[in-house]
Amino acid sequence: MAEPLAVFADELLDEAMEPLARKDTLEALIEQWRIERAEIAAQQAQFMADVRKEISDFREENNVRERERDERERQRARDQEERDAKLRGWVIGVVGLGFSATVLVSGLLIAFG
Repeated sequence: MAEPLAVFADELLDEAMEPLARKDTLEALIEQWRIERAEIAAQQAQFMADVRKEISDFREENNVRERERDERERQRARDQEERDAKLRGWVIGVVGLGFSATVLVSGLLIAFG
């Protein structure tokens, strides 16, 4: 008779402990969920940091390309300005030479003519 009473007491104890065990399991699951959620949040934060870095790198590369393009355009403009100045010099020189030749010929014609 003592044995059935012990079995009954064990069963009663198991039933009494079951909600506690379920509570511990639930708390463990909640804690695991919190840990996983924190890991996911950390991964998301790292991903966003990586994306921001990529965007920043892209913008910097784009700025470098724009500065290089602007410098090439400025150099082309300076080169064109230089060519134009040389051409103006030649034109002024040729016109001046022509004028001088005209004055010389006119002077010779007046003197000998």
